[in-house]
Amino acid sequence: MGSLIGTIERIALSGNAPLFNRPTGKMKIEPLSYFRARVFWKRLIPSERVIAYGIFGGTPAYMNTYNFEEGLWTNVYSNIIRKDGPLNNEPEMLLSAELRNPLVYLMILDRIAFGKRGLPLNKIKVGNSNVIPYINRLEKMDIIKREYPLNEPKRGALYVFKEEFFRFWFKYIRRNYWLIEMEKYKSLLDNIKESINEYLAYTYEKILREFLILSAGQTICGVKIPNFRKFGPFWQNEIEVDALGVFRDGILVGEAKWSEKKLSLHDISEIIEKAKTLAERFGKQKYIVIILSKSGFSRKYEEENLLLLDHTSLENELDKHLHRTL
Repeated sequence: MGSLIGTIERIALSGNAPLFNRPTGKMKIEPLSYFRARVFWKRLIPSERVIAYGIFGGTPAYMNTYNFEEGLWTNVYSNIIRKDGPLNNEPEMLLSAELRNPLVYLMILDRIAFGKRGLPLNKIKVGNSNVIPYINRLEKMDIIKREYPLNEPKRGALYVFKEEFFRFWFKYIRRNYWLIEMEKYKSLLDNIKESINEYLAYTYEKILREFLILSAGQTICGVKIPNFRKFGPFWQNEIEVDALGVFRDGILVGEAKWSEKKLSLHDISEIIEKAKTLAERFGKQKYIVIILSKSGFSRKYEEENLLLLDHTSLENELDKHLHRTL
């Protein structure tokens, strides 16, 4: 039906809706994962697929504004940055159509966009408002979600954007709308390009976690990916990893690096040391390390249960997954 979840609830799902109890079935359509969305972006070079996904997200209506006859940044310029772009004010228009008091929701999403990934509840403050009912509504609308560290399944959550386009829009467009009002489109585009790698770091983390879940139980480049008992991001005190999987007799540590620089032997060694420390904390003897680097690695590094993937290798492995599902 579209993104207007509240409209569908009012006419068909709530108890006083005119069509209540009349639908023959219902299905909630989620934004496409990178694994699925990348098929749409196949005409782009591998690294640009991640950029396109991180900006346009996984909602087909947003993706479908893309014109493959133009370059990636031309599409961002014409579809999102310009006042007359079809996505220029899409999140605000959607919230205005769905909610009675969109300003408070916009302010909450502004706060969340300031975090590297997201923000804990105690840092999401909007005047004297009790933000919990507003956050619950945004969760129900699939705009944000709670992300828990693996070690704290019931507390310590961060509130993060569920859809990449909304994260991009609140990170770059809404807070810089004064440039758009002045039609300083080129200045805003340059600002985005300067910091896009930092922004995409979290997108790449999510892609790595998605890949590891897809690969569970399979052998990738000679390394067996176990079936996990627990899986997710991990952060605690001084240690933070993008993906941590706990299996029967060991752990798996995954790190994603979206950078123009190749990872050095020192970088790899640091990640391996993290894995050793976490194995001790979880009382495991065995550890597996998987590192995904956009730009690859400065030298070969061979060690048992170590898998190094550049982005081209990742795309090849995802192609194999896709062929298995057809």
